Amino acid sequence: MIDLQDIITTKRELLSRETYSRNPINYSAGMAEDQKERYIQYFAEQNQDLRLTSDAMKLVLEDFMAQMKDLKAQVSSMESKHADLENRLSEEHKLRKSAERKIKSLQERLDYAHQERFGD
Repeated sequence: MIDLQDIITTKRELLSRETYSRNPINYSAGMAEDQKERYIQYFAEQNQDLRLTSDAMKLVLEDFMAQMKDLKAQVSSMESKHADLENRLSEEHKLRKSAERKIKSLQERLDYAHQERFGD
């Protein structure tokens, strides 16, 4: 399974290549200085919000991956126990069949001995 961190890294690389290949656009051309400052402040706040969201998503992803690792370990343990139980059940089934054959053989011998002793 491809690790999610590798996918995120690959996507970031693709996005960064795409971003740098474009010519920059000056959206603040012709703006007054105070308007430019508000514009810059707006983008700084938006950038901070996006960084916080990104950091939160990374933490959630880390928690999720840790939880998945624990769940995989639990599933592996359960599969091992399941295989062990199946093996034990198979062994007990074989032993039961063997005991049934032995009972049948002994019953036949008992019936034969009973018939020999008492006749028809």
